[in-house]
Amino acid sequence: MATAHVPQHAFGGSYYALKALAAANPQDAEAAVRDEHEWQMNRLPEMLGQEARKRVVIEMRRTRVFVTVKKDEDF
Repeated sequence: MATAHVPQHAFGGSYYALKALAAANPQDAEAAVRDEHEWQMNRLPEMLGQEARKRVVIEMRRTRVFVTVKKDEDF
């Protein structure tokens, strides 16, 4: 169990779990990462889920899955 001492760090657990999943099996990473992300988001309260869906971004670039945390002016 972990706690975030600043709001921006609250996305770290999701981010690192998804990155680890992508690295564990790069050939089948896209489906596994998307399934895990959906599982995570479905367990958050609606208000937090909206923010997390906006911030934790999954993208396919060529043959790799990239997981990033979107940072903008209100982050």
